[in-house]
Amino acid sequence: MQKSRGYKEDDDRAVTAQSPQYHVDERFHWAVGATDLLPPAGVPTVPPATQKLPNAGAPEADTSADGRDRKAALRSLRPRLESWFQTAVQTEIQKGSFFVWTPVFLGAGSVVYLRAAPEPQITHLVSGLAFLGVMTALVFAKVQSSLPRLLALAALLMVAGALASKMQTDRIGTQMLGSAISTHITGVIQSIERRANGSVRFTIDLTSTSKPKLKYAPDRIRVVARKVEGLDRWPYANGYWIEGRVRLTPPSSPFRPGGYDFAFANYYAGIGANGFFLGAARVVGPRLEYQQSRADAFKYAIDNARMRLADRITGGDEPSTGLIVASALVTGDRSAIPEEVSVALRRSGLAHILAISGLHMALVSGTILFAVRSGMSLAPAMSSRWPIKKYGATAALASATAYLIMSGGSVATQRAWLMLSIMLIALCLDRSAVTMRNLALAAVFILLIAPNEVMGPSFQMSFAATGALIAVYRSRFGSWMFSFGANETAQPRFISVAAPFIRFALALVTTSIVAGLATSIFAAYHFNRVAPYGLVANFIAVPLVSTLVMPLGVLGVLALPFGIEGPIFGAMGYFINLVVGIATWVVAISPPGAVGILPDRSYLLFVAVLVGLCFLKSSFRYLALLVIVPAIGVWQAKDRPVAMLSVDAKQFALAVDSIMPDGSGARALIFNRNRPNGFTTEQWLPAVAAQDFSSATQLDQDPRDFEDVFDNSMVCGPNTCLANVNYASREGRIVYLNKVSDNNFCATADLIVHAYAPATKTCGSKRSAAVELTAQDLALRGAAMIYVAEKPAGIDETNPFEIIFALGVSERPWNASRVYGRAARNLDEWKPKRQ
Repeated sequence: MQKSRGYKEDDDRAVTAQSPQYHVDERFHWAVGATDLLPPAGVPTVPPATQKLPNAGAPEADTSADGRDRKAALRSLRPRLESWFQTAVQTEIQKGSFFVWTPVFLGAGSVVYLRAAPEPQITHLVSGLAFLGVMTALVFAKVQSSLPRLLALAALLMVAGALASKMQTDRIGTQMLGSAISTHITGVIQSIERRANGSVRFTIDLTSTSKPKLKYAPDRIRVVARKVEGLDRWPYANGYWIEGRVRLTPPSSPFRPGGYDFAFANYYAGIGANGFFLGAARVVGPRLEYQQSRADAFKYAIDNARMRLADRITGGDEPSTGLIVASALVTGDRSAIPEEVSVALRRSGLAHILAISGLHMALVSGTILFAVRSGMSLAPAMSSRWPIKKYGATAALASATAYLIMSGGSVATQRAWLMLSIMLIALCLDRSAVTMRNLALAAVFILLIAPNEVMGPSFQMSFAATGALIAVYRSRFGSWMFSFGANETAQPRFISVAAPFIRFALALVTTSIVAGLATSIFAAYHFNRVAPYGLVANFIAVPLVSTLVMPLGVLGVLALPFGIEGPIFGAMGYFINLVVGIATWVVAISPPGAVGILPDRSYLLFVAVLVGLCFLKSSFRYLALLVIVPAIGVWQAKDRPVAMLSVDAKQFALAVDSIMPDGSGARALIFNRNRPNGFTTEQWLPAVAAQDFSSATQLDQDPRDFEDVFDNSMVCGPNTCLANVNYASREGRIVYLNKVSDNNFCATADLIVHAYAPATKTCGSKRSAAVELTAQDLALRGAAMIYVAEKPAGIDETNPFEIIFALGVSERPWNASRVYGRAARNLDEWKPKRQ
């Protein structure tokens, strides 16, 4: 009996513990008269003597029914959230989702290293990797929970990514030129690019310099020649000697804060200087007296074969635009494409058809796979006994490899080939070809071999588009789309006939929308532009490229040994001209696509949304959608710059709101020069979401005060420019001095730019004095953007401007040489002595 009673008491306590709403004071029930809150029959109530009464003088507790219900809901919310979280984690683990996050954490580690300042030491990274390795092993041995294990692995992968980037940086070790100089060079041609304007761009490995001899000469340079002697005798001169006098300059730093860093890209490409020939370049002849390695001989042979192939495709001295683009699609050399064609394709959202990447690799290998499998299926004895699908996949892999070699093997092409190879090998092994795991595996290989690619738009846009398409096509929507019209018995006849065409149209629209949305984030961040009508352009042009242009290219290459490729490539050029016409028409009807600068924080939030939606399988993915709101909010809250300065201090522009001829408001740039640098203009206009530019009001003599300068305008004389800014209810005055020193503006100006060297700051360091910038500051810290700072609350008004530079104070290997420039040392430009 005693034992039975004990069990009864245990059961009562269990019921009471599970029913906290009945664990109340009896006086509460009498007060509210809530008989429905009384415990049901069989559930004992707690005696009032066992309840704790509130202490005297303490705040009165919330004894209302709503208050008790809220507390009960809060107490039950935590276990529910924990249960939901554990269930979601287990779902991700069971579906293998965390493997696809491996490249995300590796890439994050590489980004942290590449954006770090100062340069991280390899000993610190190795020590951190070893420490985290030990800690991860201990976590896996001692902790059973999934979350700590995943966090430990994520930290370990991030340090591994940073270490891979550091090892690549040290391994490359490109010698960068420190200052502009003219010298005579002799070297070996590594590549030849014939440009649309008639010039030729050479990539040269230097063997010697003279007059003067460079003590720290770069190993490889890229120079342009207007006239070349000897190229008519040796038109395919890769691997030949070349010489001439050149003007060399260090690779350019970003044209704006957050812009594309040419020095970074050149460093990892092994190019230490850019420039041009002073006079004619002379191709001397083959390298007869030096023994070439087999790898170099193979490379030069392939490059010369590509040039011969390009000449056979274009077929003349004045080829059409279609044939030039056709040559670029086959050989990978886009240097001859006219600039207006490149701009039209870029602004219409069709620039991806020029880059030999996933689309072209898939079309070439898909054409071969379809041809081989269809041809073998015509023989019933062969198709019934042999795995013709695997034979077709093998032939497709071989064709993709040949395309990789003949197209120059750029990084984008290597990435596409790697992804396609994994998929075709999976097909030969009877595994699913298109999966997130295969995509993640390709990304891991690239991040371990070339981690610097994670910073480039090509890597980001390619993997973003591919990942988004895989996620959509493997979803329920993708299954429905591919199965549409498959049940012939339960639908009308006309639907069965039209179903293949409907599926093709749905796939085309879905691909354009998904890939366009996925890549628009990166286009806005890197290029400050989006293609508003990109969906229209892709919907019309991509079917032409997929069904006609690339198959004709494959057929034309196969026809080369028989000498009948001319008509085939002619037809290919005709359809390419149609694609260019579509791009031009879309640009003409599109609204301006400049969106301004996308802040880093907003960019990272958008990337988190995209990665979460693509990689997560559980209800975690819905949390990613919540991040869109703060991402947009951060973007919209970002102020636009009011002025910009180039790294050489020669270009100064004021960003103002102007009225267009049609009466609409728009952003515009006012330059200090009548003819600003064209490339600088192309970089700055989309950064401030401007549509047009003009020059400042030019005077015959230098202006002396701000009385005649209107708000948001600029007035320039021979050596002085005065700009008046009125933005966000704050006013500011900028003085731009060129080759003159004038301290009369110290009391009236807020910012003074000394755009020359040597220069000294003459206004002193008083708080009321103007802020001063010199050419030395810009040479050391890069191009500058000037913002109107918010007025501090509660104190006197200070200088209204906030200045952001493109480069940090700390030196990295790709920009460390800038400290040796003459402007960085506050020295005037070097001029040769007169004889």
